[in-house]
Amino acid sequence: EVAAWEARAARLRAHCLTGKVRVTGVDQYGRAVMVIDQAKENVALVDHHHRDELLEFLGWNYELARRAMEEANPGGRQGGDAAAVETAGQDKAAAAAAAA
Repeated sequence: EVAAWEARAARLRAHCLTGKVRVTGVDQYGRAVMVIDQAKENVALVDHHHRDELLEFLGWNYELARRAMEEANPGGRQGGDAAAVETAGQDKAAAAAAAA
């Protein structure tokens, strides 16, 4: 069982080194900020194994984002959800209309 956790940690660590996906903290509303940098590549998507690793890594980052929001908003998610996306220069009403 320990060997399985160590293997998983090694896979995640390898993906962390590139900076492809990272959680940088929370914004002024308490929402997690997750950056996905298209200029960085973790692995070539040559088979299902690598795709599964990337999905596992994305899930790990989403969990990290959820925990960052919980720390920023004790007692509830007053600031919104990690999935909320706003484009720079848009107000909240325009962003909500665009998401609908």
